[in-house]
Amino acid sequence: MLFRRILREDEVELECAGSGSEASEKLQAAPYDIVFLDVMMPEIGGIEMLKELHKKGVRVPPVVMMTGYTAEGQVKEAFQYGAIGCIFKPFNIKEVLDILKVAFENGQGEQK
Repeated sequence: MLFRRILREDEVELECAGSGSEASEKLQAAPYDIVFLDVMMPEIGGIEMLKELHKKGVRVPPVVMMTGYTAEGQVKEAFQYGAIGCIFKPFNIKEVLDILKVAFENGQGEQK
């Protein structure tokens, strides 16, 4: 996974999900400091997953959306459900680290 390569040198715990359903289950089962969600995932997309969690009253940590081709309207919709940013594919290491730094500096993520 790209994130494993990007973050391997940093002291972070990283979990990956193979689908939107798996990501939703993980978010409901344990707390996370920050989440990167792809807009297009198998079974359920990232934005739809955020909507469902919001309806269920699940506390969702800060979310960074990832997309390669999503319309601006979809990204704006994600912000209504907890997204704090969006990175566009293909993204690079610096973009990922920059958004993590901003999230933690602004108190949106909880550094361990």
